[in-house]
Amino acid sequence: MNVRYLSIVLMQALISSPILTDPRIDKDFILDTDVSNEGIGAVLSQNIGNEERFIGYFRKSLDPWSSCEIQKTQLEYPAIKPILEKKLNSAHRPSWQEISKENPATKRYWAFWDSLHLKDSVLYRTWESDDGSPCRWQLILPKSRIPEALRENHDS
Repeated sequence: MNVRYLSIVLMQALISSPILTDPRIDKDFILDTDVSNEGIGAVLSQNIGNEERFIGYFRKSLDPWSSCEIQKTQLEYPAIKPILEKKLNSAHRPSWQEISKENPATKRYWAFWDSLHLKDSVLYRTWESDDGSPCRWQLILPKSRIPEALRENHDS
């Protein structure tokens, strides 16, 4: 298909009868949904005659926390700050002598140093599966932000 043909098809769609139609209670409804990390969307339609007619749609872009905001929060949390600073400034794992004076939570992060990685200067823990499926990234959050993250990701 060439650009001219597509332009004509688009123009016809824009100037022809309404794209959205009124629902008919005597017909079954079709709900198509799509979800990604960037947004959610849904289209409600019905089969009328020999074609699928659109009744309504919904879309919403998801506004994830910015990397800068997350990093700032991580640096404000005493258990994460020393580990994040070391990761930002060096690829080398600090010695036990350097970390032994830190709190128990920081020592736990130190224990899985090799599983901690930076993405956009934000600290994550990676989880690798034995079955070869892709690596999963777990955001390291201060305890104070966990309820908010759970609400945003699990409430409808």
